[in-house]
Amino acid sequence: MIGFISQLGPRGRETGMTQKPKRPRYLTAELLAEAEAAGVYPLPPEEREWIDSPAVGRELLANDADDVRPRPAPPTRRRAG
Repeated sequence: MIGFISQLGPRGRETGMTQKPKRPRYLTAELLAEAEAAGVYPLPPEEREWIDSPAVGRELLANDADDVRPRPAPPTRRRAG
């Protein structure tokens, strides 16, 4: 469905109607087909191995994001005088 926006001129009078641009919609299958055609999917074995390897440091994993609490802000210093 196309939405319409009313435009007002400098004196508050309508100058006409304009169409709001539609956002493109993609299906997952379309995106994968495009990636396969470009040669970026599926990933080569070397890159797949890197992605599938376990975390070794302080990486934040997507499924752990709910457990993270933000750090409190440092105290502010007041200027003397």
